[in-house]
Amino acid sequence: ARMISTAITAAGVLGITSPALSIGRSVPQAVRLIRSGAAGVSVGTWIQGVVLAELWAAYGFLAHVQAEVVMNIPGGVLALLVVVLTGYRNGTTAKILAVTAAFGIGAAALIIASVAYNAPEIISFAAVVGAIGLYLPQLLKLSRSPEVAGVSFASWTIALLGTISWTAYGVVIHKFPVILPNVVMLPSSLAIVWRVGILRKRATQ
Repeated sequence: ARMISTAITAAGVLGITSPALSIGRSVPQAVRLIRSGAAGVSVGTWIQGVVLAELWAAYGFLAHVQAEVVMNIPGGVLALLVVVLTGYRNGTTAKILAVTAAFGIGAAALIIASVAYNAPEIISFAAVVGAIGLYLPQLLKLSRSPEVAGVSFASWTIALLGTISWTAYGVVIHKFPVILPNVVMLPSSLAIVWRVGILRKRATQ
């Protein structure tokens, strides 16, 4: 009984902290974009974030993972705000929104097919595959350019903590689609935090 109680408590805590971290990661990045511009920011990562929020919210609804629903609705809206601000700063708002809309429509089609065929695994597979590569565009951009003026160190630190929290949450609730992408995303998020920290330190010397 004590073990069950502990698991329930852990699930409850992680079910709150994981969505909170995922929602919060977009806020420092949005503020940084407003103050410092978009240099070094990969809009590809944030477009993926918008589309994945759509898929994960649908997965959470169908698989009864409430934390995924709670996180991905506001998380998707905030990720879209980052996309818009990045486009505004780069002068490519219309193009970026068109790309985001196209991918969003594709995600909606997958969701409709999943519901129509009563096959939530369609959504979970697409969401897992997409999440695995979520941070790679930002990591690649940082590996090619030393410019990080627009990249929020706080945002990526929160993202790192979020991947750790989501991994633990997936373990507690026994949901492999929650565990897998976060385990894979952990090294990428750690590398981004390290790279941004190093480049920002060099820039101030």
